[in-house]
Amino acid sequence: GDPAGGLAGGLTIRRANPSDSGAIGDVWLDSWRATFDFPPAHHDADVRRWIAEELVVREEVWVAVEPAGRIIGMLALSDTMLEQLYVAPEWIGRGVGSTLLDLARTRRPKGLDLWCFQANRRARHFYERSGFRAVYFGGGSDNMEGQPDIRYLWRPGGVGENAPAATEAGPWEIASRDGTLIAAFRSGTPTGPPLILVHGTSADHTTFRVIGPLLESTFDVIAIDRRGRGASGDTLPYSIEREFEDVAAVAEAM
Repeated sequence: GDPAGGLAGGLTIRRANPSDSGAIGDVWLDSWRATFDFPPAHHDADVRRWIAEELVVREEVWVAVEPAGRIIGMLALSDTMLEQLYVAPEWIGRGVGSTLLDLARTRRPKGLDLWCFQANRRARHFYERSGFRAVYFGGGSDNMEGQPDIRYLWRPGGVGENAPAATEAGPWEIASRDGTLIAAFRSGTPTGPPLILVHGTSADHTTFRVIGPLLESTFDVIAIDRRGRGASGDTLPYSIEREFEDVAAVAEAM
């Protein structure tokens, strides 16, 4: 059955239903604006429409509710991802988020992944002290807000703890033969065979956001930003030979 229960202060956790969509939208938007200095990618009305017509319908959504009936927290889960976790600003730091996260791990006992904006330091600290590991850094080109992000994972029994911590993931700056600094981002299994990923001409390392995680269980994955792209520097004149030297410098250093 679906676990629903009570919290200190008379709060309850229960499954969401379609009639909750408006209140869930209030929590989502209020929490966003209290956390970030950049707006959501979509207007408020579109966010509310997405919650009502897609999120609550397609995902497993839970809400934290005050005794008077007001929703003050929400959690959304897909099969393997913690998709959304928001708490009303006045309730942040009072255990609601931790309770929802515990519920998420109960509901997904084999493990969870999630994405978090790098700018959200409070959330990063929350997830890291709750046993999640930062395994991949994105530059922002693959999310609608265009903000740098981080992929976290949690596995029962500490599986995945050998993945590099946030400070180890990058970017590392490697000096190429001509002195240009090449950015490299490390993830995966440090004891596995190294695998250097080099993106195409008009992208950066975040082009591997989808395929990278599939390789991490086997390989020590090193994704680079080619010179003049992403976080890497550039030195004129350009030549393909210099790009060969860049990859060689990263391979030697890492």
